[in-house]
Parts: sequence; C-alpha cells; structure tokens
Amino acid sequence: LRLDVREAIDFSRFVLFQIGADTYNSTTERQMAVGNETGVIKEWNTQWGGDTYRTAPLECTGRIPWVSMHEGVARGQASEGAIANRGIVIRAWKARLGGKDAAPWVAERGLTRHRLDSSTLDLVPPPGITRLEPGDFIEATIEHVIMPQFAKDYYGPNEALRKALTKDENTWRMIHREAAGNERRVEMKSGVLERIFPAITISTVDDTAEFTLAGGLGYVPVTFEGLSRPDGFTLLINDQPLNQVVHGKDFWQTDDDAASGTWTRTYNVPVDDAETHVLRLTK
Repeated sequence: LRLDVREAIDFSRFVLFQIGADTYNSTTERQMAVGNETGVIKEWNTQWGGDTYRTAPLECTGRIPWVSMHEGVARGQASEGAIANRGIVIRAWKARLGGKDAAPWVAERGLTRHRLDSSTLDLVPPPGITRLEPGDFIEATIEHVIMPQFAKDYYGPNEALRKALTKDENTWRMIHREAAGNERRVEMKSGVLERIFPAITISTVDDTAEFTLAGGLGYVPVTFEGLSRPDGFTLLINDQPLNQVVHGKDFWQTDDDAASGTWTRTYNVPVDDAETHVLRLTK
C-alpha cells in the first residue's frame, strides 16, 4: 500500500484498512485483541451495532503489530457450517499524517447493517489528526489473515497448522502465531532481493539465484524475476530438487513480463520445520 497526499484535505473519518465493511460484514466476532511479536497487549469483548466507534483508538506498537478478531459467530444466511476467524499483521509501516510521523492505530466500530449488528476493525490515523497535508504519505504492507476457527474445520495437508489449531483454536494466539512465525528472514548469496511480502521476490542474475531463508509458516511463495525463458529451471532446497508434482508440471507458475521481455517463475516452498533453508534456482 502506498498513498500520497498532494492537496490538503480535512476529514471527519478516515479508515486506512478495514476488516468487515460499513456496507457488508457476514460474520461477527465476540472478541478482539491487539498485540505484537511478544504476545497480546489487550483483549476485549466486542460491542456490536450502533454505527459508532466502541473503543478509543489503540496504538499498534512493537516490531510486528497484529490484530485478532476471534470467537466468530455466523449470522443470517451463513449461519450453518464452518466459518473463519480474521486478523491482520502489519509487516511494514511508514507514515506521515498531519505533517508528523505517525504509527498505525486501530479501533472497533459497531455496525448495524440489514438489521444485523456486528463490529468492524478499522485501521485509523492517530487521535487528533483531522487534516491531511501535502507531502503526507502512508507506505505499508498489511497481511490479511483468514484463520480456520477450529481444528475440526481444517481439512488441508498442513499438520503444523492442525496441531496449532488443536492447542489454540478460536483464540488470538493463532494470529500471534502467524505474526511471529511467518516473519521471513532472507540472506542473499546471488541475485537481488526485491521484497519479502506478499511473495519473496528475487531478481535473478544470468537466470540463477541463491539465498538462505529462515522463518515462515506453511507454504511460502517465492518468485524469481528476470528469467530469459519460461522453462528449463530447477529449484533446489538444501541441494534437493523441489518436486510437488501431482499432474505434470503443476507445482510452479510461469508468467510473461511483456514490458521487459523476460519471465517470472513462482514456487510455493514448504517451511514448517523451523529450520534454515538454502534455496537455489538453477538452469
């Protein structure tokens, strides 16, 4: 996310990111929590409805701020079957609002829509800021997490996730696990690191790249850019070829970058063992 302010503007309400929406919110969570990489800072019972803010803004502090919306209850037509809890992880944040450096803040807003009460989670400017000035900006990476509510609802292949759900289902701890566990640390040996989220993106040199990866949960997407051709590559993890074949070459994706005349290739790399991995793209 990158927002730049070119002209001064006054506002009465400014929401930078919202879980749920003023016009649509299909589930309702009975609890919210705010924390960072060290754990939870505050947890509270939500207050649905009213089209008004139910909490004062809370500053998001720490290296990896996160917000959890848990103990969800399905409403209306979606009242049967499994649902998910929700949350966000703020992976990167830099902002100037009202002419001053600004941290991210969040607040619960009670919502009434179609005669159903719920709450949204709003990412908002710091208290007291009601005007944006030229030169203000926000540059952020925000991860939106959709988390199975209960272990019995999850039918995928990730045993580490299933084990975590069995222990901490329907609590803020699952979003905290995502925030701390999915912190990715990359050290390049060859190639250029362009970004770490949403996918680790590497610019290759002579169609090759090598780096070490620590951290990550589940399957971490890795994209290699600047390739001279669409095929003929192998990804080695700790010197072993990655092979997730089910139907032919279906475990990687190649895309044409028409502007540069090159190709990109994306893999989903399993990294649930908490070890450091050496990844090397070869031709």
